[in-house]
Amino acid sequence: MQRTKSIEKYTIVKKNGLGCKPKRAAKRRVCKVCFQSFKTVKDTDICSLVCESKVVKFKCLFCYREVMKPKVYGTSGYCSLGCKTKGKPTRSIDRLEVYTLFDFKCLLCSEEIDMSLCPGDPMSPTLDHVLPRSRGGASDWFNLAPAHAICNHKKSDLVDLELIARLHERLYSE
Repeated sequence: MQRTKSIEKYTIVKKNGLGCKPKRAAKRRVCKVCFQSFKTVKDTDICSLVCESKVVKFKCLFCYREVMKPKVYGTSGYCSLGCKTKGKPTRSIDRLEVYTLFDFKCLLCSEEIDMSLCPGDPMSPTLDHVLPRSRGGASDWFNLAPAHAICNHKKSDLVDLELIARLHERLYSE
């Protein structure tokens, strides 16, 4: 069944009531919560309602940027330590909050992290990208965990599913 509508010189043909609007191409993304690959036409970083229920979204009280964090971190009202303490908008996260959540233990070896050690010491504290940046991981609340410098160096850019499982256990167990 075809309907035809004439507008001056042009003719628009509609089939079954559908217009001629082109479809948007689906983009392949990686979910920030579960690290699963998914296709979407929307501009989102979360794959499902289950994953969305594990995060909290809010606007920073200082810079008004949209922020998304795992619920376990809570909402301090600020996107970063810079906005919270100095009033300077930064893209960094509060490192101490990450160390505190993991009880100052290395995610890779489960040993205690000594915060008094200076950078350069093999056992000094660092933040590890569980899904490495070279493999598409981001520097955000969903992908960072504490690690000793030597452990982080040994892991290099490898993806370890057991580490991802430990990170999820810590962030999303309720």
